[in-house]
Amino acid sequence: MDPLGVLDAPIPPTSVALNLYERATRSLLRTVRLVVEDVGAFEKAVGIDLSALSSGAVSYFLDDSDVDWLNRTFDLGIQREDFYVAVESVDDNHNSPYEIHTRRELRLMLAGTKPLSVFSDVYPADPNPWVFPEDVFLPHVQSGRIIQREYTEIPEHPLPSPYRGVRVLIYALAAEVWRIDAYILMRSIASKSGWHEGFERLEGALLGYQEWQTDVHLQTHGRWWERVPQVRREG
Repeated sequence: MDPLGVLDAPIPPTSVALNLYERATRSLLRTVRLVVEDVGAFEKAVGIDLSALSSGAVSYFLDDSDVDWLNRTFDLGIQREDFYVAVESVDDNHNSPYEIHTRRELRLMLAGTKPLSVFSDVYPADPNPWVFPEDVFLPHVQSGRIIQREYTEIPEHPLPSPYRGVRVLIYALAAEVWRIDAYILMRSIASKSGWHEGFERLEGALLGYQEWQTDVHLQTHGRWWERVPQVRREG
């Protein structure tokens, strides 16, 4: 018995973002927004807890049966053979006036609109291909269309075991290969002098962002490197 009616109260509709990633490039192509009226039925059908999406960067990748259920229930028509489908948290970039490169790297490079992509994480690295998407880049590296370079940064202060450094994986269009050395030099200098707005603007330019886009980025995020100095804008 619930005298206040709390337990029997219907759960209000929830807005859910379905991100569709091209399998061929592992790049975000489209976001589908769903209004879920029956939250309990949705969670049971796809086996996820929607409340966890509000706690930070969370991704639930759906299997074929989940996608089939979504197609039937919401009349979506998602082609499973073409896309990875994920229910993910909506980040601050969702309403950006320009296309953020993060999670779209290879698609943009093949379109010729992005000259350089950078991925980094602790070393030894997580083998998850969503951290270092080497498998989808490999055919284009082998063809010579994209140039790959990687190295490991050894920090001044030791990282928690078992990590020994930071793996940095860089890709550049063949005609833009000079950007690799420029990017490595920038990181090296910044590691000694500290990150600042000049490096933020230089990094944006090397990655292929236009100046006005970096202006918007700075207006939106402010001097974020002073709050979270270990994080860089990559992609």
